[in-house]
Amino acid sequence: IKTKDIRGITDNLFNDFAIFCAIVILTQFMTSDEKLNLITRNLEEVLTEEELKALIESDQPLRHYIGFEISGKVHLGTGFASMLKIKDLQQAGVQTTILLADWHTWLNKKLDGTLETAKKMAREYFEEGMKAAALCVGADPDKIEFVLGSEVYEKLGQSYWANVIRVSKATTLARMIRSTTIMGRKESEISDSAMLIYPAMQSADIFALKINIAHSGTDQRNVHVIAREAASELNEHKPIAIHHHLLQGLMQPVFTQDENRNKILNLEAAKMSKSK
Repeated sequence: IKTKDIRGITDNLFNDFAIFCAIVILTQFMTSDEKLNLITRNLEEVLTEEELKALIESDQPLRHYIGFEISGKVHLGTGFASMLKIKDLQQAGVQTTILLADWHTWLNKKLDGTLETAKKMAREYFEEGMKAAALCVGADPDKIEFVLGSEVYEKLGQSYWANVIRVSKATTLARMIRSTTIMGRKESEISDSAMLIYPAMQSADIFALKINIAHSGTDQRNVHVIAREAASELNEHKPIAIHHHLLQGLMQPVFTQDENRNKILNLEAAKMSKSK
C-alpha cells in the first residue's frame, strides 16, 4: 500500500471519527424541545406529542422502529420519505431500527407467496436498498439496526406468540378486520383467516422489539392505535406513534365520494407503492 493511500485512509477515519464525536456532543447538549422539534418536524401526526415530550424529558433511551413488507422495489416512499425522518431521529439521539417483515410479506401473499423468498429478498435486496437510501438523504446506515422478523420470532418463541394472542383478545373482530387495510387491501380482499393475524403480529412486533416510538406512514395508523390500546392488557408501556405523509404515486389519482358526494382522494390507492 502506498504512503499516500495510507494517508487517505487515516484522513477518512479521522474525519468520520470527528463527525461522530460532534454528533455525540451536539446530542448530549440538545434541549428537550430541540429533540422534540427534530422528531416531530414534517410529520402528519403524533400520538401523542405530550407523551413524546414526557418520554424525552424522562431521560429514558429513545428506541424507534419502522417495519416494511418485502413486497416490491425500494421506492421514493419507503426509501426517501422514511429515511428523512430516520435522519431526524438519529440527530435527536434516537436508536433506530428497521424491521424486515418477512412473515408479514408471506401472510400478505407478496412476491411468490413463500416465506423463503421473502426472507432471502429481505437481506439481499431490501436491506441494501434501504442503506443506499439512507446514504442519499444523509442518514447513517451503520447506526440503523436491521432486524429480520423470522429471527425475532424464533428467538422469542412462545412469549412472542402469546403476545399475538393477547393483542387479539384485546381487540374486537370487527376492529381487526377494519385494520387489515394496513396490508394495502380492502376488507373484501381478505381471502383467508391467516390475514387476520397480520395486525396482531404487527402490534406484537412493537412490544417484542422493546421500542417506545413506533413509526410509519399514515396508512399504518390503525395498527398503532390497536397496539396503544392493547398495551395495558400486555402490561407494557403505551408506544408513541409518529406518522409521516404518504407520497402519491405516478398513476392517475383515485377518488371516492363521501356521504355528501364530495370527491375525496383515496390515499391508499394513490400512494407510491401502488404506482408503477
